[in-house]
Amino acid sequence: MWEPLNSFVLKNPLQLVSQYSPAPVLQSLIYENRHINIPDNTQHWRIGGCSTVHLSGPTLTSLNNIHTLHLHDIDHVHLAYDFFTQYNSPLQILRLSHCTFDTLQGSLNIHAHKLKNISLEKMNWNDQIDILIQTQEGQQLDLVAIRNSNIKVLGEINLSSRYVHTFVLENNNIGSIKTGAIIQDSHETIIQGNYIGALNFLSMDTDTYNFTLQGNTIKSLALESLVVNSAILLQ
Repeated sequence: MWEPLNSFVLKNPLQLVSQYSPAPVLQSLIYENRHINIPDNTQHWRIGGCSTVHLSGPTLTSLNNIHTLHLHDIDHVHLAYDFFTQYNSPLQILRLSHCTFDTLQGSLNIHAHKLKNISLEKMNWNDQIDILIQTQEGQQLDLVAIRNSNIKVLGEINLSSRYVHTFVLENNNIGSIKTGAIIQDSHETIIQGNYIGALNFLSMDTDTYNFTLQGNTIKSLALESLVVNSAILLQ
């Protein structure tokens, strides 16, 4: 099990693994009708192996040292709109894997001014999903990756900074891509190993370098909608 220093781990059956110096507790989490205190100096927070998790409120902003949040192997995630829209949160890495979100209403909105890395893996979305990421002006995301997921409709991927060093769409089963990614001046874009029922629109704005589109199965393709400007490498 990954247990970094100053970590807070929640899994099922209920077990807490925490390594930290004594500190005041500011926040609590409701898990299976139990209130669980979260140390306010937590740096790495992992929740996994749960049937149902409810996430809401200003927890991420109140955890002044939070660096990494990892949600994994959760049957039902009830996510309030305000949980990931805490712009002043110091969160830098967000990992979501093998989770089903019940309350997204078509859009995953993430506001965190220092966010650098977002990874979505083995996710199931039975409707259209848009991903909107808000960071501070000038912030450069290192990675946005969607891997090994089942997605009915992949809609807009909108980054406020419009820059991500590496964008990865890999080994997914996607019913259709309706819009695309609003990204510019990116170093590497990788779209490979996906099954895509209908590629209706895919747009990379300007100066996308090292662009790879290979090993995909695409049943219906609208090539005129694929826009790549100033690419150094196109495979």
